[in-house]
Amino acid sequence: MTAIKSIDKFIQLSHDLLIARPTTTRISTTYSHKQKKRASKRSNATDAKEASADQPQQGSAVAIVKTFDPVSGVCLKLKLSKINQLNRVLSALGPRGVQVDDKQVVGFAEVLSGKKSEASA
Repeated sequence: MTAIKSIDKFIQLSHDLLIARPTTTRISTTYSHKQKKRASKRSNATDAKEASADQPQQGSAVAIVKTFDPVSGVCLKLKLSKINQLNRVLSALGPRGVQVDDKQVVGFAEVLSGKKSEASA
């Protein structure tokens, strides 16, 4: 499994893998969200203060996107923690695609369907 740090590199490599093997390549996404809890102090605090201390704080959310081809054994993995990063990858999944390194990359949906969309025509 190849962990990739750059979103543009992940999009380009996934696009190339989909063009090479469109029938066997799979794309999967996993989302997890963990909430943090405040540590409650056991001092002479009132019940109201203890109740507020047990309230969850804002946690961390992580989305993992994988592109996998079982025939060639290639597995690309991208770990995302910001919503704008996830939006960019999801835009690449659609028919319009995204711009990577000053050139337009065709959307993954267009590659898989084999038809050109009106946006790219």
